[in-house]
Amino acid sequence: MAYRILIDPAAARRLRTCSPYVVQGLGRRLAELLEPDALSKAGLAGEGPLNIDAPGVSVSCRMDGREETLTVLDVEEREGIAAAAS
Repeated sequence: MAYRILIDPAAARRLRTCSPYVVQGLGRRLAELLEPDALSKAGLAGEGPLNIDAPGVSVSCRMDGREETLTVLDVEEREGIAAAAS
């Protein structure tokens, strides 16, 4: 099963304000999560809402197993971690 990662336009605008370190960390975290069997090992369902923490950021996502997509809906940068990375 190969999931596609989609970014909601509002989340994309917020990601553009994040440091490259934060965006790269989020990309790595999403890629790890979507590796084969990673969802079941993490105890996550392939459907519905999902909150993901990555270095410097927390994101709200929606998984759709039928469409095989993970959509990033909202991005919240954590100031303390983001400032330390700069």
